[in-house]
Amino acid sequence: MFDGSDAQDNTSGFSTNSDESRDEISVSANKSKAKKPVTKNKTEGSLAADSRPGNLPIEESPSSKRLRESGSTQATSQPSNSALRGSTPLMRQYFGIKEKHPNTVLLFRMGDFYETFDDDARLVAPILGLTLTKRANGKAATVALAGFPHHSLDSYLPKLVRAGYRVAICEQVEDPKAAKGIVKREVREVVTPGVSFRDELLNPRRANYLAASCPDKNGRTGIAFIDASTGEFFATQVETIDVDRVLGGIGPTELLVPESAAV
Repeated sequence: MFDGSDAQDNTSGFSTNSDESRDEISVSANKSKAKKPVTKNKTEGSLAADSRPGNLPIEESPSSKRLRESGSTQATSQPSNSALRGSTPLMRQYFGIKEKHPNTVLLFRMGDFYETFDDDARLVAPILGLTLTKRANGKAATVALAGFPHHSLDSYLPKLVRAGYRVAICEQVEDPKAAKGIVKREVREVVTPGVSFRDELLNPRRANYLAASCPDKNGRTGIAFIDASTGEFFATQVETIDVDRVLGGIGPTELLVPESAAV
């Protein structure tokens, strides 16, 4: 698994405006140093608090723990009901964007950090070696939180993608100083194991194929695969009984199948 050191970045990130106070997102200097990553099939030990003001240690939810220990790479798609009720405007913005990108881990830009919230935070904290905390969320009480400095994206993103997760990168799209209310944010990139143009996720000695298969009613299956980074594309049709053998020879990093197909 990729384990690069945090690169230095001389470009300052967006500062936060009054509705997203630094007190809510500041972290201690030692947070920018990633801990040794924990594989998703291992149980995380006790979760220590970081130094973000108002943030306290939070226990991993049973549902998130079961998801991680099962080895599933299905990212969370819906926020918990407790997180939605009485949420702050910022968190309503987050959950609104999350709803548009189901089954992804949403990296939500806040000032100089990418944050994850709720079940996403519980899911990625042990994978990335991040401290899992919680922050105030209006009448919804608290919401789970885990994040990292924006300049460390190239170190953390490969760990999520190579663990099999789809990642949506949400950026601030206006200057907070000119924003009226909550800073506008949009997902600018979705990275999956089979679709990436980032050098740190590609192996120059191996094709990075995204494959798709679709069976018909006559015992045959159509197979197509593409390397999005080079434009290489192939399509064929084989006997359904031979699908595993053909896909094994192609070695795709991601496979798309119809929802109705048995996996």
